[in-house]
Amino acid sequence: MNAPKMACNYAIIRFLPYIETEEFVNVGLVLACPTAQFFGFRLETQRSRVNGFFPELNKNIFVQGRTHFRAEMERVRLFLDRTSNDGVLTFAAQEFNRAFLDVVKQRESIFRFSGVGTRLADDPEEALDQLFEYYVERQFAQRKEYQETEMVNQLRGDLRRAKILGYRSGRVGNERYEVHFPLLRRHEGAQGEFRAIKPLDLAKKDPTDITVHADEWLAKINHLKKMEVDLNRVLFAVQMPRESLTNLQVAEEMFGLIQASGVRVTHVDETGIISDFARAV
Repeated sequence: MNAPKMACNYAIIRFLPYIETEEFVNVGLVLACPTAQFFGFRLETQRSRVNGFFPELNKNIFVQGRTHFRAEMERVRLFLDRTSNDGVLTFAAQEFNRAFLDVVKQRESIFRFSGVGTRLADDPEEALDQLFEYYVERQFAQRKEYQETEMVNQLRGDLRRAKILGYRSGRVGNERYEVHFPLLRRHEGAQGEFRAIKPLDLAKKDPTDITVHADEWLAKINHLKKMEVDLNRVLFAVQMPRESLTNLQVAEEMFGLIQASGVRVTHVDETGIISDFARAV
């Protein structure tokens, strides 16, 4: 029989250097599971990410503040992570939780806590890592499906504002092989005539991921080419990397290969080019 999940309370650690504007960036997470007497925390180690939010800020303010805050959280962890000599937990669950709530209460500091959330977990350490990845590293936003769904929504809005109608999700191909396009318009009464737009996210963290994702679509393009589909009726709207020179170079290479395959290619923010393509018969 599986052990019951533990209720863990957590709070997001926020860096708020300007009290006047109340702007902040998530930089860490604390988590406590009273029944297991577990208290853990994780803090952002990439200063460049914080600099991106507050480029004018003296970098030492975050670094030094993080050092002091880490030491404070370590003292809390050592205080709560105690057992008696015979292995019995020192704190009752309610007492442990009250101590946690006292730690994360509102404070006048450049490091503050969000409201408290609760999560059921089998393993507190694993829950801490998962919540950190979600709220600080935003791993959900790195998924191909998420990024390209957002790009589709952006393009739909652009087409709507340009009064270009008729684009829906659909497939191009035959009974043996089909390719799904999120934005497809077929021309009534014209056999085989269509316009297809594919948002393609090449703004990946890992250069290998850029190549793999582009190769997936190159393979699909080649299948359509063998079926004598008019590739001039397909447009790829590409999102490129902006932070890493290596990633940009890899993405530009893949951009060129996709373009050489016969489809049209542009950048996702080239709304005029995309609208002209979408409007054409």
